[in-house]
Amino acid sequence: MTDERDEQHQGAPTPLAQAPTWTNPYIGMVALATAVIKRWGAEGEAVISDAFFELGLRTGAYMREQRVTSEQPGAQEWGRLTEKLLDLTGITDHTVVEDTPDRFTIMVRSCPYVAAYRALGSPSYICRIPTLWDRGCIAALNPRLTLTQPKTLMQDDPHCLYVIEQHLEPQVDTRRAEH
Repeated sequence: MTDERDEQHQGAPTPLAQAPTWTNPYIGMVALATAVIKRWGAEGEAVISDAFFELGLRTGAYMREQRVTSEQPGAQEWGRLTEKLLDLTGITDHTVVEDTPDRFTIMVRSCPYVAAYRALGSPSYICRIPTLWDRGCIAALNPRLTLTQPKTLMQDDPHCLYVIEQHLEPQVDTRRAEH
């Protein structure tokens, strides 16, 4: 069996940012979240979920101060930002499947982390935990937006879906990952 390193060394070296499976800080966040959930169960999950959401609230305020987004980004603006965040974390096999002012949907066809998550023994809903960071940002910037993940590869769906929706009224985020 050939591993990633053997394949990479057969040709020109792969830049680290293009081989993020075990080196991207994102996998470290998920490893930590997995360890907390394994050790402390639902109580640990609640603590780590709150921590990601609180980080999102602070990040959203920072994004506003630094003018990273408009004052109240809509579904399309947040969707395009999500595409960039996916690329930044090494999840590059994605496409936009819906792009309207009220709804922006991104489909992820493959994820370089699924094998790593399974090797770590992550729960099948693990992808929804770090997304609480994004949901905190959204709550800070535009509480009329929501971000859901109705499908994930970790739950054996054929692809992941990130759905950003604009609502008429502010939404209350529970600060918990939906399982």
